[in-house]
Amino acid sequence: MSEPPNIVSQLQELHLLICHYREQAEAKIVQVNQVIRCIGDSGLLYDTVICGPIILQRNYSPVRGGHDSGEVVQAVLHVPHGIGIVRWNSDELANVHDVPEALESQACRDFVPFEQCEPVAKALLWPHIEPLLGELRARIT
Repeated sequence: MSEPPNIVSQLQELHLLICHYREQAEAKIVQVNQVIRCIGDSGLLYDTVICGPIILQRNYSPVRGGHDSGEVVQAVLHVPHGIGIVRWNSDELANVHDVPEALESQACRDFVPFEQCEPVAKALLWPHIEPLLGELRARIT
C-alpha cells in the first residue's frame, strides 16, 4: 500500500511556486511598465485597456448574511499605467461581459497597478505578461 500524499509538502510546494512566479513577475515588470508608459507618453495609444484572462476566482470571505457572488480577478494592461489587475464582483462582470466598451471603461476605472497587487495576483500575472504585450503590439501595428 502506498503512502498517502503529504498535504504539508504539497502546500509548501505550491507556496514555493507562487513565490517563484511572483519573483519572476517582479523582476520583469519594471521594464515592461516603463515601455508601456513610454508608449502612452508618445501619444501612440493613451488610456487604452487590454483585458486579459481571468486569473483568479474566489468566494468572498464569510460575512453576516453571506454573498451569492464572488470575486473575479482579471489580468489587464493599461496604457500608460502598465500591467495590473481588475477585481470584479462576479455578478457585475456578468452584466458587462458582453459589452466591450463597458468592460474596458470599468477596467480602466478600477485598474490596480502591479505594485499594489497581492502576492498571489502578482504570481498569477506572470504567464500573461507576454501575451498582453503581444496584444498591445497588435493594436499598434
